[in-house]
Amino acid sequence: MVNDTLFSEWRFSCVTRCRRFGKSMAAKMLCAYYDHSCNSRSLFADLEIANRPSFEEHLNKYPVIFLDISDFVTRFKDDTIIEHLDEELRADIHEAYPDIPQQEGDDLMALLIRIAAATGERFIFIIDEWDAICREITPHTLVEEQER
Repeated sequence: MVNDTLFSEWRFSCVTRCRRFGKSMAAKMLCAYYDHSCNSRSLFADLEIANRPSFEEHLNKYPVIFLDISDFVTRFKDDTIIEHLDEELRADIHEAYPDIPQQEGDDLMALLIRIAAATGERFIFIIDEWDAICREITPHTLVEEQER
């Protein structure tokens, strides 16, 4: 169970399944369960997880950062994907935490560390379509983009 691994040395989980077998739905379900910006108790109340001791401990308790990498691959088919991803995440995070100033030269990690230190919050990242960069952008694609 994911709750048992949160914030431990086993905190990274990878869900693999065949195409069209619900990975994106599972990622969104995890967002609904962990995200503190919503109350999803009714979605989980009749499920087995509601009987586990960790259910209340983690239900809607964390800021969740959800990334769909295929969205970035669709919009940026070149080697600037990471820059755009970093820029958009920092903008979204600044909107959610306007009282935490961004400092010149901040990267995403520096900003998240500063927010965690100021608020005591621990972030949960959920990344969907993490392999889209490998699958959609090949060295051949990058060469084509650079030649344009």
